[in-house]
Amino acid sequence: MRFTPLAVPLCLTAALLAARASAGPISPLLEGSFAFASANDVDHSWCLIEVDGGGFVADGEVSSVDDSLTTVTVVYTTAEPTSISRTMDKLAIKQSEFAQLSVSVGASNPLVHVPIEKCSISSSFSESKSKGSVSLHCKGDDLSGLLSTPHIASVQQAMAGLRDVTFKVTSLGTKWSLSIACAGAWQP
Repeated sequence: MRFTPLAVPLCLTAALLAARASAGPISPLLEGSFAFASANDVDHSWCLIEVDGGGFVADGEVSSVDDSLTTVTVVYTTAEPTSISRTMDKLAIKQSEFAQLSVSVGASNPLVHVPIEKCSISSSFSESKSKGSVSLHCKGDDLSGLLSTPHIASVQQAMAGLRDVTFKVTSLGTKWSLSIACAGAWQP
């Protein structure tokens, strides 16, 4: 039997793929879903870091009530991570700008559900320490273009009592910043 020049590489590739498949998982790198509540705001702030095959996500949610007992919820996520690092024990996911931000006041649909240009998320997780963190830092101009004045007041009131949340708005709503820190023990 005579082999053509293309047949030999194809046979070798098939043999390598068969050997790799029978050897089990290709990578021992850390993979899975790691959820945790903020140690400082366990009843109000939750985070998740997830690696599933080629998908990497870090997100979080903080929820509280304003003075009229209306629930205010802020959800943030890495829509397109810009930096990923992982080992067999540790994982880090970052998005340097255009993180996705969603704000809901009351039972309404999200009032803001957009990528924010000056908005970053940084996350890390250590399996051996069973601890993780996700932090959000956003700032921008003209918040009144995203939220109405009553909704801005509701968000300020609801987030004011939370240790890991800082929400600042100038009196005219022309400049704003939001920082959320979520760090705590993994809850498998």
